[in-house]
Amino acid sequence: MRFSLWDVLKTAMISLAWIIISSVLVIAVLGHFSNGLEFSIGTISIIIFVVVVLCINKYMIKKNKLTWEALGFRRLKKKQLVKLTWQIPLLWILMIATQLIFILIYFGGDTHNLPETQNGTASLEINLFTIFAVFIAIALVTPLIEEIIFRGGILQALKTKYNTFIAILLSSVLFLLAHPVTLIMPALLVAGLSFGYLYHKYDSIYPPILHHMFINSINVIAVSAFSFL
Repeated sequence: MRFSLWDVLKTAMISLAWIIISSVLVIAVLGHFSNGLEFSIGTISIIIFVVVVLCINKYMIKKNKLTWEALGFRRLKKKQLVKLTWQIPLLWILMIATQLIFILIYFGGDTHNLPETQNGTASLEINLFTIFAVFIAIALVTPLIEEIIFRGGILQALKTKYNTFIAILLSSVLFLLAHPVTLIMPALLVAGLSFGYLYHKYDSIYPPILHHMFINSINVIAVSAFSFL
């Protein structure tokens, strides 16, 4: 027996409800203290992870009498890990190249048309503790949760109704819609497709998780470095 797409969506909605409630409470309690916002980021990321794991375990795993292997938690061989050391950077370069081509075409190569960013737009003071908290939340926890939901859950459920190509495409589109940032839509779509490709190629959720962590880690490091300039 396999879980359905409804099982995945139901799990996501219940998880989101609990995450919102928990996050509001955490911010309300910790927001008044010194470094409260930084602590909130770390605490909320842990809460999100725990909530998602518990909800998946209850509404997708136990309900359908499955194990976590059904989501793709299958160990990789050493040869597969070696291949990933060059495939992941290569897919990242493809994503960056696609984004750059989009910018050149959309803005006509005129960098003056790019949206302006303001220095110090965030009230959060940038320090090493903040960067560490953000890194944990964005580079580690977020990829793990999103890959469990989009590849382990949605992609798996779609593959029971559609062929692999359509399932990867649809799950990538849903991944794109969950990140409504217009300027980086091409990069997000290519990232979603690459995550789905790795999941299918290796028949394991670990490759897309590693690839996702690689991308987010570079983003966090780049933004952090820029903030100190």
